[in-house]
Amino acid sequence: MTWKDATKGARGVCRERIFFASIDARLFALDAATGARCLDFGAKGMIDLKTGLRRAPSYVGEYEQTSPPAVIDDLVVVGSAIADNHRAEAPTGEERAFDARTGALRWTWDPLPSDPKAGGANAWSRIVADPERDLVFVPTGSPSPDYYGGRRRGDNRYANSVVALRARTGEMAWHFQNGAPRPVGLRRRHTARAPSA
Repeated sequence: MTWKDATKGARGVCRERIFFASIDARLFALDAATGARCLDFGAKGMIDLKTGLRRAPSYVGEYEQTSPPAVIDDLVVVGSAIADNHRAEAPTGEERAFDARTGALRWTWDPLPSDPKAGGANAWSRIVADPERDLVFVPTGSPSPDYYGGRRRGDNRYANSVVALRARTGEMAWHFQNGAPRPVGLRRRHTARAPSA
């Protein structure tokens, strides 16, 4: 995703930035003109997204990025992909917004706030931004463990949902849960039939 810094001149370094989230959970800000890192963003152009979580991953590959970040106004919003199939206390799936200029954390939204031992319910798919309404739409997945709900803790209210957050603050505007939490977290099948002729 690209973003233009209106405070910089037309030829300023990193005036136009490309934000890229790598599979190993790092967020990069790159100069769109040169491809070089924007050194004023995060730690020399990069943020390690594995840090700052309520519960961090316990091994390499347990927490990743599989979708591009959303950019809205001067914010970069990221979700995560979590290996959430094998334990209840998987990494937490907070959505976070970072300042597009500095990389400073602006807000965090936790989809499972009621139980500190719950994990997952992360947004591994694409987060969509609506600047006109100051909203980001977050598609959350299952709490951990993904395929067996008997070990899931809490009410999991914002798991398996579409959640609209206020972009400026990260406060929830509304949410829709796609069915009550199920003991077995298998995906729903599309059962629509073509109309008969």
